[in-house]
Amino acid sequence: IELYRLRRGDLTRLSEAIVGCPALAEDIVHEACVRLSTSDNASIDSPYRYLFNTVRNLSIDLLRKQKRETKVLELAGDPSSAAKAVASPSNPEIELAWKQNYQIFQDTKNDKPTPTRRATFLHADDQLSTREIAARLNVSVGKAHQLISAGMAHCRNKLLEAGG
Repeated sequence: IELYRLRRGDLTRLSEAIVGCPALAEDIVHEACVRLSTSDNASIDSPYRYLFNTVRNLSIDLLRKQKRETKVLELAGDPSSAAKAVASPSNPEIELAWKQNYQIFQDTKNDKPTPTRRATFLHADDQLSTREIAARLNVSVGKAHQLISAGMAHCRNKLLEAGG
């Protein structure tokens, strides 16, 4: 608790620099402190380094999550709703719409043949580049791009059909 009080400002600035929102940064710092207090302190050499790394990792994880959510909403065809969702993640209507669209998106990815499905999963879920996907699937970069495009177009069409 003393460390939290002493380093809260530094940790919050670190998180805010990554996530861009003071309120989310505060939540992340609080979560990191809770994790420190519930962990086995004997195995932690430097509590400050632990907090610093945890805050950084949680901030990056949140940023990645927001990017994934934005992509899903953009697939639904409404980029403005994607921007609103990132700006106000606590809006229940946007959260419900996102969850419904995300479930449709997840279900739809399974509709395609295996190479297209794998490329779509690697692109959407693992956020790999086209070049990385090509290497994993042992295909050319152009073929990987075709597979990703086909999978994402299929998902977009299913979302539009569902009214997303």
